[in-house]
Amino acid sequence: IYAPGAEETSYYQPVNVPEGERFSQHPQWGHAIIGGSGKVPREGETTDADVLIAANGGSDLIYLPQEGAAKVESNKKLARAIADFLLTQDYVDGIFVRDDLGDIPGTLPMSAIGLIGATRLPKPAMVVNFKSFSMGKDLLSRVEIADTTGHTGQGMHGSFSRADTFNNMLAEGPDFKSGYVDQAPASNADVAVTIAHIMGWQFASGYGTHTGRVLTEALKGGPEIAAPRQEIRTSAPGPNGARTVLIYQKLQDHTYFDQGCLFRSSEGAAPACK
Repeated sequence: IYAPGAEETSYYQPVNVPEGERFSQHPQWGHAIIGGSGKVPREGETTDADVLIAANGGSDLIYLPQEGAAKVESNKKLARAIADFLLTQDYVDGIFVRDDLGDIPGTLPMSAIGLIGATRLPKPAMVVNFKSFSMGKDLLSRVEIADTTGHTGQGMHGSFSRADTFNNMLAEGPDFKSGYVDQAPASNADVAVTIAHIMGWQFASGYGTHTGRVLTEALKGGPEIAAPRQEIRTSAPGPNGARTVLIYQKLQDHTYFDQGCLFRSSEGAAPACK
C-alpha cells in the first residue's frame, strides 16, 4: 500500500500484467481488488472497486460491491463475463452464482447449495470451486488447488470435492447404539438438533429453517430409516460445453451435498464428477 503525493489517502499497489507475458506479477495472497481507483476506504466509506475476491482455501468468493438499481444490468453483464472467463480455466471445478444475477450458462444458482439466506452481511456474487485430483483409490486422499501459500501435505479445506464433504462422525454415550455404523448421510447441522433431542431442549422459533434432523437411527431403540436417494443437477452448457454439476442426497425433507464439479462434453457421454 502506498500514499501518492501529499494525499492523506492510501491506495492499493496495482499489479502489472503485461499482455502476452507468460510470467507476470500476481498478488501474494488470493485476495484481490479489481477496478476503481484502488483507494482504501476510510471508516464510513465504501469501496469504488468493481470486483472483490476473497480467498477461501479450496474455493474463492467473488463480490460485486457496486450495487443498487442502477447497477443491476451492468452487474449481470459483469457476472456473465467473469463466469465465461473462469469456465475456460483448468483450475476451476464448478461455479455457483447468486440467483438475482440471472441464469448464466455453465453455472448453477447459489440457492442450489443453500447459500441464499437472510444474513445482513454482503452475499458473494459467485462461489468458485477449485480443482482437486484423486490420489488413487483412497477417496479422502486428494491433491487440491488452493489460493493460499500452504505447501503440499499441509492440508486445506473449502473445496467441493468428496474429500471435503465425506468425513467421519463418531458419537459415544448411553443414548447411542453400540457398535452401530450409520449408513445414512449426516451433516454438522444435525449435531445440534440431535443433542437437543437427547437433552430434551427446544430451539427458539424464527431463527431459520435449515436446522438439520435428529439422527434417530443412531439412537438406542431408534428405527432404521430408508436409504437416501442420490440425485444430480447440471447446468446448461457454457463455453466449450462446460457444465457445473451438483451431486447430492435427499433423505426425508433434508438435502446433503456430496460434490460439485465442472464437466465438459468431451469428457464423456453423461455429466459426472471424478
